Amino acid sequence: MAKKKGSKTLIELINAAPAKASKQLGVPAWFEQAGNAPAQPDAPEGAAPPPMPPAAGGQTGVQTEPAVRVSGGMIELSLSPLSALLIGVGVIVLIFGAFLLGRRSVVPAPAPTGNKTEAPLRPDVLRISGRPRVVPVPAPPAVGPREAAVGMALDNTPRKKERYYLVIQSILPEYENAYKIKRFLHTRGIRATIHQTSTNRFLVKDLQPFKANRWSDQEVTQYVQRIEQLGREYMRAADSNDKYDFRQNRGSTGPYMIYER
Repeated sequence: MAKKKGSKTLIELINAAPAKASKQLGVPAWFEQAGNAPAQPDAPEGAAPPPMPPAAGGQTGVQTEPAVRVSGGMIELSLSPLSALLIGVGVIVLIFGAFLLGRRSVVPAPAPTGNKTEAPLRPDVLRISGRPRVVPVPAPPAVGPREAAVGMALDNTPRKKERYYLVIQSILPEYENAYKIKRFLHTRGIRATIHQTSTNRFLVKDLQPFKANRWSDQEVTQYVQRIEQLGREYMRAADSNDKYDFRQNRGSTGPYMIYER
């Protein structure tokens, strides 16, 4: 076949087609969305920087200060008012919880099991069946130089066993009160001793023994009447500022006596 003048061959047309297509080929849309779009030209000097795009999840790109940082060998805390309030409330709750836990862990002391009670020393104060425990005063204070000077040392003669002895006066706060009563009784022919009780009080006990402790016993009643008469005399004494009258309780079955075992 004859070839026209100026026409191109098939091979020339194939070689020229890719070059023409490459000039019309554009950038894919997915490539631009991935952030690989061509670089933008630099902004002119003095112009405001473009706003930053929002970060994922709707958060802005503003950088926040760390809550704890180390500066110059010191630890610095940077908290917002709300964070400081929440931490303070948490500390208070923790302390209160530790306090309650400590109270529950305390074991209460066991209650005393004994039925020991302190009874009054005089039956005319309260009517009781038991008597307080009485212990003798040590010999030096009971028989001192003053008693020996007036001959009262013999008043500490041992008592007979299985006999009752009248308590002339009880509930004396000081030994001096008991000594004055004993000295007065000695001048009236009544021998007595001074004893200290378990409640740190003092009493004056007669040395006259009795087999019974009842008002129905005539010997006991007469002796008590004599002691009470001396009590009224003791209160009227010029040198006596004490208000002890040696009076016994008539409402009980007998006077206040201690049984010597």
